[in-house]
Amino acid sequence: MIEEIRIFLAKWYRRLIAYFLGIFLLIFLYNIVFNIFHNFLIYWKYNFLIISLVNFLIISLPVFIIEQIRSGNFLKSLGLKFDKLTFVYFFKALGYVLVPFILIFTVAYYLKIIVPLGGTISIYILIQFLFISAFAVMQEEIFFRGVLLKYLFERYNAVGSILIVSLIFAMLHIFNPYISWSSFLSTIIAGILLSLIYLQTQSLWYAIFYHFFWNVLSALILGSPISGLSQYLFFFQLKTKNSIEQFFLGNQYGIESGILSIIILLITSFFIVKFERINPYFSSFNFKKIYNEDRILLSSKK
Repeated sequence: MIEEIRIFLAKWYRRLIAYFLGIFLLIFLYNIVFNIFHNFLIYWKYNFLIISLVNFLIISLPVFIIEQIRSGNFLKSLGLKFDKLTFVYFFKALGYVLVPFILIFTVAYYLKIIVPLGGTISIYILIQFLFISAFAVMQEEIFFRGVLLKYLFERYNAVGSILIVSLIFAMLHIFNPYISWSSFLSTIIAGILLSLIYLQTQSLWYAIFYHFFWNVLSALILGSPISGLSQYLFFFQLKTKNSIEQFFLGNQYGIESGILSIIILLITSFFIVKFERINPYFSSFNFKKIYNEDRILLSSKK
């Protein structure tokens, strides 16, 4: 039985079909459970914990099962297994985001474009923000890079698969508040950068770290809305008052709608392509996995 499933999953498009069927099944089950525990989930103070975790499992669990059947180790297969390079990726991603953001903050604060917010900081809201951001980023990266990019790359070349995934990534942001052509373009470039990170290193953690730090530090340091969502501003607020300031630093959508964001993403993309290499812990494992699948497909045709 397992062998027949592996033969079925050896084709990339079959894995996509199985993945989306798994999501629909989990959504169906979630709706049943939600109706039973509706009052508890709505009024419990910490309901964001359960909702974030459930959303993460809906997006992630199907591909975890698929890759476990394919390879016997879904963490390695997706580039999610911790190794000594994971910590290197953590600090590299932090540096790629923190350095330009500190430079922007220094100039913008001096020009009074970034202003401090008064009042006390709610630790509960801050923890909620970090928790929701972490799970949201993980499910986005697993879906776009761990599933779509990974499987499409088996059918198309790197350029084609990156462009398809990045366009889909941007299209799913068009319903965000204050979306503009500049923010749409910036989101496409962000999708390209995150895809390059994954293909260059085969580590999904690297893309997750970069995405997480971009979102969190843009709110905490720059006081910027995150893709049009501004409910999580704690220490500072980005206030662009004229067209020149908005051209460089963006509008109500956030820093992503400004030209500086596009420049940062393009420069980071150059450094990723120039200096990053495939993680050896994942490359040999994935090569062996593909080799075994090819062998299974050849034997099934005999």
